[in-house]
Amino acid sequence: NDKIILKDSDDQDYGKVEKLLGSCRVSLLCNDKINRIGIIRGNMKKKQWINLHNIVLYSKREYEDNKVDIIHVYNNDIIKSLHNKMNLSFCINNNEDDNDIYFSNNDEDVEYNLDDI
Repeated sequence: NDKIILKDSDDQDYGKVEKLLGSCRVSLLCNDKINRIGIIRGNMKKKQWINLHNIVLYSKREYEDNKVDIIHVYNNDIIKSLHNKMNLSFCINNNEDDNDIYFSNNDEDVEYNLDDI
């Protein structure tokens, strides 16, 4: 049911939520290895929960390099199928989190630990 959204321009990129800062802001590790503040857009606040280590799509702001607007949050199972296309510079599994996906070189070996499937 989720429409698959990938970045479609140079002013968009992927990030990983490193810290939840409150008031609709998170600390993102961006794909260019720079940490920025991600702002959760108004239209997403009610419909979309963002958790630690989520992978998001953000759009850059012309006038502020240290802040970006989060425009999409990926489910872990979507990331599983997309991570090859995304060219992520960061690791997407974090062992301290329950909702992790673990990747191995062998596809049969993928382990899901998602409560919401």
